[in-house]
Amino acid sequence: MYNESMKRNNNNERKKVISYYPQTIASKMKKGLTNEIEMYAEISKALREDGKSRSEVRYYMSFDEDFISDVLDCYK
Repeated sequence: MYNESMKRNNNNERKKVISYYPQTIASKMKKGLTNEIEMYAEISKALREDGKSRSEVRYYMSFDEDFISDVLDCYK
């Protein structure tokens, strides 16, 4: 999942910035967690804080096979 947006650099030129959603969620997680259960809870919390509904959170946490592992890879 990539999200594209436009940003201006120092020369006032527009450039495309692509953000990786698991990285976005990992950056919103509390730092220093080592317990896997706490990490899962923090991912869920970050998704809710990002505006996802309960059914969307359930999708990311249960059905998207790579999401949790991708977030945890970005978290480290």
